[in-house]
Amino acid sequence: MYYCIMTVCSSIALLVILVNAICHAEACDRTESGVIFRDALKGRRLKNNLLRTVTTLSVVECSLECLRESCCQSVNFGKDFNIMMEHDCELNEAKASTSPGDITRNDSYIYYEIMDTGNGVRAETCGKGLGSSKDFPGKSCKDIKEHTNTTITKEYWIKPIPTAKPFLAYCEMELHEGGWTLVYRYTFTNYTHFYISNNSVNLRPNWPAPKANVDISTVPPCKDTFGAIQFHLWQYIGREFFVRSNINDWYICKPNAGSLVGKTNGTISCQHVRNIVGNCAETILPDEIVWEGSGPVLKGFRSIYRFDGSTTKWFPTHNSCKASIKNHKKGVPNPYGQIFIK
Repeated sequence: MYYCIMTVCSSIALLVILVNAICHAEACDRTESGVIFRDALKGRRLKNNLLRTVTTLSVVECSLECLRESCCQSVNFGKDFNIMMEHDCELNEAKASTSPGDITRNDSYIYYEIMDTGNGVRAETCGKGLGSSKDFPGKSCKDIKEHTNTTITKEYWIKPIPTAKPFLAYCEMELHEGGWTLVYRYTFTNYTHFYISNNSVNLRPNWPAPKANVDISTVPPCKDTFGAIQFHLWQYIGREFFVRSNINDWYICKPNAGSLVGKTNGTISCQHVRNIVGNCAETILPDEIVWEGSGPVLKGFRSIYRFDGSTTKWFPTHNSCKASIKNHKKGVPNPYGQIFIK
């Protein structure tokens, strides 16, 4: 019979020897030489380093949760319990020994610190940071933001679903609370003559658009390259979207009845976050998303963003003015648009 053996030593050390089975294989591999949870500090709690909170029936389960979390270095075990006899177990990405200023007095918790007695792989992996390598991807930019609280906007490794291969995604980590994954970056087929039918967005995602004819991209975009993350992954990255362009105003939108990531017509709730056009007497807000044959359209009083992927019909409206539909910013070198999701 396979099992995990736990020993608590004088309330100052918790020795965990893992032998396959009950423990996840990943955790057992990392700790095959044993893991010690030391410095059990009653009435202490580490702050500012929370990875996530789970509920467990015992400190033993709490410690196992820490071992299963790649970057967990310590735990705050709550002494109080709920009606199901479950305790809060806070998994931390740092230790009091390395972050002494973050340890605080709290009589509702007991603090335990992990010490890897194996080959050091655990500590090395954690030190790299979530999203820093394909071996340690986040689920999304939002996931990386929540775990690291970084404000550095750059490319990070993400893996939205277990069956996907990790890939580099550009993450906006500062503007509007950060955590935004760039899922689409495009230019235009005929920006100079914007309002004729052979102008469209270029490239386009593999979203449903049976009347579109411009090339599809499934190559994740970077800061300065065009492309799109595979559309079926967008729903796992987030539901809120941030659309911005250097020729039209910027908006952040949340789904209501309508959805960008779920291909659903209906209402959306948007806020205007930056003026780019600059010459509107009155700007308008999108309040609806409509999926047309050539791509989705964000509409308010007028069409505001039309992601038209057809060079034979329509044109890719980029307009924030109530007075007229032809109010994109003109004469811009290297025009582009972007969609971020979180």
